[in-house]
Amino acid sequence: MEPFELLPWDSDFLGYEVYRINRQLPGEEALAAMLAEMPATAQLIYYPSRYPVAVTTPSLQRFRGFEADIKTTYVKHALRQGAMPANIISYTADAPNEQLLQLAIQSGVWSRFSRDPRIGPDRFEALYTIWMRNSVNRTIARDVLIYETGGEIAGVVTVGEKRQRADIGLLAVAENHRGKGIGRTLMAAAEQWAIAQGHTSLQVVTQGLNKPACMLYEKSGCTVEEALYFYHFWPQA
Repeated sequence: MEPFELLPWDSDFLGYEVYRINRQLPGEEALAAMLAEMPATAQLIYYPSRYPVAVTTPSLQRFRGFEADIKTTYVKHALRQGAMPANIISYTADAPNEQLLQLAIQSGVWSRFSRDPRIGPDRFEALYTIWMRNSVNRTIARDVLIYETGGEIAGVVTVGEKRQRADIGLLAVAENHRGKGIGRTLMAAAEQWAIAQGHTSLQVVTQGLNKPACMLYEKSGCTVEEALYFYHFWPQA
């Protein structure tokens, strides 16, 4: 694997060159040396690290980095078969309605794309809009399960498969329906979907700073498998 690589999709979407560092580096000085080797055209550089990085170290300050996320993977292995919860149906329209698009944006408010002010809210919202559209058209999801009540979509979970596991992509509950147990119901629905597809494990990746989501997954029987500190560096800013 190359020490770093240009990310074509991110670069096209954001409109400038975006790179990712692929190596785990032994400390801040090694990271600064790697950043100094990046192409002069690199505007944004991602660095996923197993360990925290002191971005205020003098050698790193000029690269204008910050901790954008703690990318946390939760996994549940002991899936229990049961009935699909009430109020859960598959969304089968060709395109998401406005309720689903708003839920997609709500699901990403703790994401690194939302937290990074240099990316900006327009690009963040556009990213999660694309994510939902490509879930509904089944490009990146196998199914879109919604919690419907009174003709309103109160919550959504998108499900698919990664690494030979069932995988949750987006999960969100409408603000006016929170605190009613809908998140737990959506997790139960994802679990039943996983079992129906023959999977024995269910995973979901979330932001470590998103405490409500982390609590939901832990209460649903998931445990942390991996946590990566995700840094954004802006050497040209």
